[in-house]
Amino acid sequence: MAVVFKYCKLYYATESRFSSNTVVRTKLQEFLRTKQQNPLQKFGSKDYPFHHAHLSGYLHAGLTNNLSILYSISGSNPHVIKLYGIFTHDELGIGQPANIKIQKQMSKQLSNQVFESVPTKADVERKIQSLDRVINDRAATSSEKDTARKLKFRLEQKLVSMPNDQPKVKTKTNIYFKDKKNPERHTIAELFSIYEKMQILRKANARLGYEYYSNRELDELDKRMAREYPKEWPKMKRMFDSANSAKEKAWKKQPWYVKTFPGFFGY
Repeated sequence: MAVVFKYCKLYYATESRFSSNTVVRTKLQEFLRTKQQNPLQKFGSKDYPFHHAHLSGYLHAGLTNNLSILYSISGSNPHVIKLYGIFTHDELGIGQPANIKIQKQMSKQLSNQVFESVPTKADVERKIQSLDRVINDRAATSSEKDTARKLKFRLEQKLVSMPNDQPKVKTKTNIYFKDKKNPERHTIAELFSIYEKMQILRKANARLGYEYYSNRELDELDKRMAREYPKEWPKMKRMFDSANSAKEKAWKKQPWYVKTFPGFFGY
């Protein structure tokens, strides 16, 4: 899943305040690694959209009890994550009590930010290759070649100090069911299998007379899947109930010898 981080001046200004704060720096690196691997994965329990009207559309994730990183996610393949900065609750106007005036000021400041991507090592290497083509181009003027040589020299110096790019996380995909734009999400077929196993466990609990597997955990899983798949999960449950109902009706119509020896007849 491709991810591109974009930064603005406000982010650099607020992030530099914590250059010597080990706790904040560690949490920030953990946040970036989490979003690099899966931009849709929540960074802890305090990673969610703003519910305040003037800051709606932005996301924030808690780094400490009173510090949050403000960001937004857009696009797919790649997912573009814009980082706005690290702020306290009072700076955002969401402290106790909330300050509407500060929220409005912050909203205006955020909307005026200009974003740029930090070039990766691969980007710099590609730029050097393009400069080599200019230097070796017979049609290029001596002035263009000199400019290309100077820029190439600066980029080569920069390249030495740059960290290696993080390897892309490989994900297993099923070309028949997986959504190519978002391969991390379950397909309808996979959701059907999950729900079927849940129903088998519920039936086992009922037959045994005790909880072989916690019904409470099954209920929590049901609710979580409904939140994560608001359209697919109800649709899949209807499909399962319909298939199960048809199966039960077909079973009732079977003669006694099939019911007596179901395995022999493929049941």
